[in-house]
Amino acid sequence: MPVAELLIAVAGTGTVTTLAGAAIGHLTGRRRLHAETARLHAERTALHGQAAHALAEAAGVLADELRNELERLTDDLREARQALSDAQTEASHLRVELAAARAEIARLQTHIDHLARR
Repeated sequence: MPVAELLIAVAGTGTVTTLAGAAIGHLTGRRRLHAETARLHAERTALHGQAAHALAEAAGVLADELRNELERLTDDLREARQALSDAQTEASHLRVELAAARAEIARLQTHIDHLARR
């Protein structure tokens, strides 16, 4: 049966209307699906933007904390170097005093030996 005759035969049965309705429903469903897909893509893009913003803020906070910690450690190092310098200066003075005390002991030992020989 040729297509033209088939269309004429089914035209009055409501089949064409049913098929047309199904085709329209299918197209409408596809449009809704495309719209939902577009909405989900937009939502995903927005979430990516929010995540990037949150990461940038967290990185900024971390950078500030690291900068503060570096300053604190720098101050601690400066204080430790000053304490080391002070200790080295004190050790130098003590070595001089020790050398003077040894010289005095040697002088007194010589004097005692001299007195003992008399």
